[in-house]
Amino acid sequence: MICNLTIGTTVIELAGGNGRESETSGLRIDTETNFERVAYLGVTDGRQFARPGSYVSASFSSIQTFLTVQAAETYVLGLPADLADQSGATAELGREVATMAVTGTLTTDGTTPAVPGTLPFAGIDQGKPYYQQGSWILGWLSSYAPGGLPAWRLALLGSPSYIWYAPSSASTPDSATGWVAVSPATGTPTVTAGTTINPSLTIYDAQANVSASHRGCAVTLDVQISGRLTP
Repeated sequence: MICNLTIGTTVIELAGGNGRESETSGLRIDTETNFERVAYLGVTDGRQFARPGSYVSASFSSIQTFLTVQAAETYVLGLPADLADQSGATAELGREVATMAVTGTLTTDGTTPAVPGTLPFAGIDQGKPYYQQGSWILGWLSSYAPGGLPAWRLALLGSPSYIWYAPSSASTPDSATGWVAVSPATGTPTVTAGTTINPSLTIYDAQANVSASHRGCAVTLDVQISGRLTP
């Protein structure tokens, strides 16, 4: 699991994220439809009384492993200041999913734009990952390019389908080069790897209470977050 607490322009990783090895346990989520309660005083003054929405709280423990003891100490020592002012904070919890963002001036016929956008990881096929969003799919085929060569293929499925491919045995499509459009499709896609949180739970006007400790490079956090389900 990954949990990001965003305060203004600052993102605090309370579980997972930033390429660190992480383990989360004991996730518990509680909701209440009666949101106006004295026990919860939102960090944005009065918003819980002015807007509808259910109260939600989430708690969990996480262990994050840093590369050095100094990095672990810096993270723990910096948390109190980072969490001191949580006005307007938003927390997002979920599973980190690999994505491939496809950009470039692509068309299906020379004039009609084709916009793949960001495709999330959808599974493993023929030993390599594939990514899919709606009718767009990006995957690897062991024999597709001319001469029966392996290739990564970007396709807008339909009747007809529109295809771009790159002869390659790279482990992921962002490493493939030499993309070719199959007529009538045109353009050269650019593929960039990334991540997203999906599925996710977003908590607005979030208030996070965090207990932190570290042993060596490992940082243990006990986290409790409360807030609203609606913006």
